[in-house]
Amino acid sequence: MKLPFASMLLLKIFLLSILSITTNGRINSKLHFEICPKTKNPEKCLEILAANRNTRLASTLHGLGLGSLAMAKVRSRLTAEDFKHSTVQTDLTKVKPKDMAIYKECQQNYEVATKKLRGAYTAWIAKKYPVARNGIEFARKMRIPCEKALAGASQNFDNDELKRGDHLTDINTDIALVIANEIEGNKK
Repeated sequence: MKLPFASMLLLKIFLLSILSITTNGRINSKLHFEICPKTKNPEKCLEILAANRNTRLASTLHGLGLGSLAMAKVRSRLTAEDFKHSTVQTDLTKVKPKDMAIYKECQQNYEVATKKLRGAYTAWIAKKYPVARNGIEFARKMRIPCEKALAGASQNFDNDELKRGDHLTDINTDIALVIANEIEGNKK
């Protein structure tokens, strides 16, 4: 025996699932378009925020900042790992000691920056935005020597990949810093 409401129930479930899919993919463009023009790279900012589910769906500056800080933490950690792997996987007989020192220092800088970003993330959750902002600013300062050093280092390492990681970390921390400044500005 076929129940008459069974097909109606299936239709409702199907429509609800489609509705769920379309609303979950929606970008909070108003929030993104408020923040991204204030960053150093607005186009990349929009691309990064749209690519991550947490930032794409964020409806508040707090949520957007939390998502962007999470991405900055991950990117910083990955860049530290990239520096570590590049020094391990390279033929060390072809590397100048000065260049090896640069890469090891950058790895250490990124490890410190990652710890600072973890602290900033914890502070952000607790809505201690000035503490979070200080951690983000410190992390940004840790990568500046690496950006300069990579420009002058020899090509024995995969400089393009390391520069890309360094650049993405810069963009991610810039987004988080802009959001932190925006939140603090809104409180004044």
